Amino acid sequence: MDFSLRRNKAIPREGKLRQRVQVIFTLSRTPSIGKMKRYLLPIPFLLLLAAPAGMAQDNLFTTASGYGAQEILESRASAPFAVAKDTLWVNEGDQLVGIRISTEETFFEGELPDQYTGFAAFAELSPAGDQLWLGFTVAENADDRLFRFEIASQSWQMVGTLPGMYDMAFTSEGQAYLSALDPSAPDNPASIWHFDPQGEFAPQKLAEIGGYSAGIDLDPQDNLLIVTAKFFEDGLYRLTSQQLGQALENNDTLRLDQAALLSDLPAAGNDCAVDAAGKVYFSTNPGTSNFIGLWNETTGAGNNYDSVAETDGGNWITSLQVLGSLDSEDLAEGLFIATYDKPFVRLRREAASALGEARVAAFHVFPNPASDFITLDLAEQQNLRFFDALGKMIWQSSALPGQPLDISHLPAGLYWIDSPSGRSQTLVKP
Repeated sequence: MDFSLRRNKAIPREGKLRQRVQVIFTLSRTPSIGKMKRYLLPIPFLLLLAAPAGMAQDNLFTTASGYGAQEILESRASAPFAVAKDTLWVNEGDQLVGIRISTEETFFEGELPDQYTGFAAFAELSPAGDQLWLGFTVAENADDRLFRFEIASQSWQMVGTLPGMYDMAFTSEGQAYLSALDPSAPDNPASIWHFDPQGEFAPQKLAEIGGYSAGIDLDPQDNLLIVTAKFFEDGLYRLTSQQLGQALENNDTLRLDQAALLSDLPAAGNDCAVDAAGKVYFSTNPGTSNFIGLWNETTGAGNNYDSVAETDGGNWITSLQVLGSLDSEDLAEGLFIATYDKPFVRLRREAASALGEARVAAFHVFPNPASDFITLDLAEQQNLRFFDALGKMIWQSSALPGQPLDISHLPAGLYWIDSPSGRSQTLVKP
């Protein structure tokens, strides 16, 4: 008799925090999914069993030398999310919440249409930053849905259905990939699907990965990074943009053995994220010490990664999102981490953070509030970017030290001004 702990294909990264989130404890004589007897136990109970007795931690993550982890929005437990400039969009099951990171202000809160309630699977911003795409699953994948939220009009549209949706990524040209299950194949294997976000939802299967749905992301060259969740011989893989393009054109389905193995993983992968510099991060939860790994650019079998942040086995790492680069001097950028029932965390390189902090004090805006002109005490000419309250960049302009900048054309509202010399500064226009 085989005793095994398996993750339900119907259960996503985490459920709505007000609901009981469950995993499946499977007692079976055979690996056939259809013959398993399933017993539901709450995640916190299982994690308590996995956590070493007597372990205590002052901080959620212990970081490797050169890295720093900062807890943000400490009053809110993390859930699947998307990150923009100083903004987190959090997918909390039947609610979407927009939060300003610097002030912890909730500037938007809305419910899903049609009285739909599902477990939150992912949230992903469109490349233009004007749409949010949100995936949900329900028990037995009976009514899993993909929604699109138009940020400007605050309107919803149900896009389509696909079972076991887990993650989504946009190419540089605005096409989309989904990590979800294939209901037409035996054992419903995890697969990669392509669809055009501007057209009718008609997902085309490009690759069969096997196992359970897990995280994906794209690097700057539109190569697809994948972590597997088969619970044996798991790894971090890469399919090139050329492979994916040919499969799309020829209506082929790629296999996992056609992907490049970048690294073995010690346990099932949960998510992966690529920063603006092309560095690949992933999360995995072995159960004793769960961690964030950084691929060291060696390919093939073996543990080709460095652990950059670790937490104890009682903390289940769920979603990863990158804004910019961990090496940026812009303090708003970094790797954002969601951990079940814990605060969000932003991971950065300490050297870059120190430089950014040293420059922040030199960047001020006056007068503030202002209706027509503002002046910035810059040391040199800089290119400024203006973001609205929803995190969308709406204007950029070059500014000279001590010279007034005309903002009369901007609508009244709250703005964040981003300068290379420091993090965003707030501007209020009456």
